Amino acid sequence: MQKWDAPGGSAYVFDVEEIIKTVENPAYALKTQAVEKLNPNIIPKGNVPAVIAIGGNPLGLIAAAPDDPCLTLIEKIIALGKELKKRFDDLRLDDQDLFNRRREISAPPVPRIPPLSGRRTTVTSDPGSWEGHIVQYDKVQKELKKLLEDMKKLDNCDDYDPDGYGGSTMQDAYDQAVEYSQKQPPQEPDIRNRSSLLARANELGAQVRDGALWVAAGVGGAVLIALEVIARLLGLDLRFRP
Repeated sequence: MQKWDAPGGSAYVFDVEEIIKTVENPAYALKTQAVEKLNPNIIPKGNVPAVIAIGGNPLGLIAAAPDDPCLTLIEKIIALGKELKKRFDDLRLDDQDLFNRRREISAPPVPRIPPLSGRRTTVTSDPGSWEGHIVQYDKVQKELKKLLEDMKKLDNCDDYDPDGYGGSTMQDAYDQAVEYSQKQPPQEPDIRNRSSLLARANELGAQVRDGALWVAAGVGGAVLIALEVIARLLGLDLRFRP
């Protein structure tokens, strides 16, 4: 037990042995949390008020070294897990209708169309192919699996570390990465919601009337291609208004 008399008469009481035990435990996120927050036994019961001196450091008495290999690896795993989930969701949505317009990598390139879902995007590049996006998904997943294997091999790192470093939020993100490391990419897009497609057609200036999707005569380019896709998915003829 140690007692330190701070300027102004305040007494700071703490258990040195508990501090040492906490610092030496790799499961604790000393880089981001105060040592006394991780182990309440550092402040012995009965010492009220017992205040830990932080010396101007908002993280408390002790902070971990910045080059923590476990934390670095966990952060990389979480980042790849998020990327893989986004790729999975994009394949399910298939906003560019690549499953029908350009399924194979060897097929001719197709122009980018306004997203069928109506979600906003600033991407203007070649949308690629359905098969190409599957290849990229598999590539990221393979890299993620390798990092997870490295996690098992790294000394003092285990599956409980994410929670110790960043609480439940980091643990949930890590668990999601583990889940997607085993998830196969979608074999085809989700069945499209008819109401959503009709709403998107209206946004692009088309209307459904007499069993057909009517568009203005001057419509062309990517918007026209998108409306052709929507008409096909809805099972409607595409016609032009005079």
